[in-house]
Amino acid sequence: MPHWVNTMKSIRISNRLYDLSSEAKDLANRSIAQQIEYWSEIGYLVERLGITKADLLAATQGTNALAEAEKARRDAAFAAIKAGRMTADAPMMFSREMVEAARFDIESASLA
Repeated sequence: MPHWVNTMKSIRISNRLYDLSSEAKDLANRSIAQQIEYWSEIGYLVERLGITKADLLAATQGTNALAEAEKARRDAAFAAIKAGRMTADAPMMFSREMVEAARFDIESASLA
């Protein structure tokens, strides 16, 4: 089979996932299948970064621990900027250690 032929597989999905993707697809001008593929790719990359479902739920539900940690990080960055130990463009969402630990070749991780 030529490499340019896009092969498709049929799978069963829950009605809930179908309904969610049907609602979300119009926001990005995708088909239902494209929306599910998009979410799958995000999930794959999130798992490669070591982020768990519990981490994502905590982030989206704004648990106190997560909110407190984020506030402490912002406060520390602001204090460092105010003290001249950091420039205003330096604060990052992820620490250098987290980025280094999660490095992988994005091209080899692609599901396309």
